Amino acid sequence: MRGQDVLTRFQDRFTETGTGCLEWKTTRRYGEFSTGGAGQKMGAHQAAYLLANAEIPADKEIDHLCRNTRCVNPDHLEAIYHKANMRRAAG
Repeated sequence: MRGQDVLTRFQDRFTETGTGCLEWKTTRRYGEFSTGGAGQKMGAHQAAYLLANAEIPADKEIDHLCRNTRCVNPDHLEAIYHKANMRRAAG
């Protein structure tokens, strides 16, 4: 997923908010990004994490530290266990 074309397409789909968040241009709660192949869509926040870190550990999911589900700033994203993500969401 590291090709320049993928990175360019990704960068065209978010805007800076002035709060540090890079907000995905969507009306949905979470943005989606196509990696290029048929049916290869993922969350925009997951794609941002992959572009910055190369992989998401198999036993973890990506959490928004800023609580903005449209944010794709890699500095605002963290790979954590599902149980911890649910605990944070409830808190």
